[in-house]
Amino acid sequence: MEWLTTIFRSFSKIFQWWVVVAPWERALRVRLGKIAADLAPGIHFRIPFLDRILLQSIRLRTVWDSAHTVSSRDGHTLTVGVAIDFAIVDLRLMFESLSSPEVTLRYRAASAITRFASQNDRNLITSQAVESAINSELASFGCGLGEIRARLTGFAFAKAYRLLINDYSSGAGLQHGFDLDQPTNK
Repeated sequence: MEWLTTIFRSFSKIFQWWVVVAPWERALRVRLGKIAADLAPGIHFRIPFLDRILLQSIRLRTVWDSAHTVSSRDGHTLTVGVAIDFAIVDLRLMFESLSSPEVTLRYRAASAITRFASQNDRNLITSQAVESAINSELASFGCGLGEIRARLTGFAFAKAYRLLINDYSSGAGLQHGFDLDQPTNK
């Protein structure tokens, strides 16, 4: 019987003549796919089938990106993790500029990490310098976003190891010395 209630609620939302915008949200009302109006917190009139409401939280949010592994100019391997805080300050500009702000910020941060590491030797790369490079890249971003700040969640130089087995460079690689079609003895 719960499925019937769910269907009824979903169907009734189509014909709803109002929308409520919470104090921590902003919304755009797009009428007939052409005219966009900003909606502040409160109750707003909506024409079913003609209006599309795009609701978005404007609270501070954080996106986390796990480890980026890059090489410094002198060939050392660096692994960096980053968390990026941001809030939406101009909803219309954000919708007109970006499809996915979270993904865009992650890739811009990864680009800044790669560029900074590839231009500097290991002795010049510190966690503060990397964080500063990311923040300076994101500071000029805009696109309706504000309060953008990156923080490192991980920072490590690690040695890269390569596994060379049975003349791997000649193409024989791991298959040299045993037959893949034969069962192994355990």
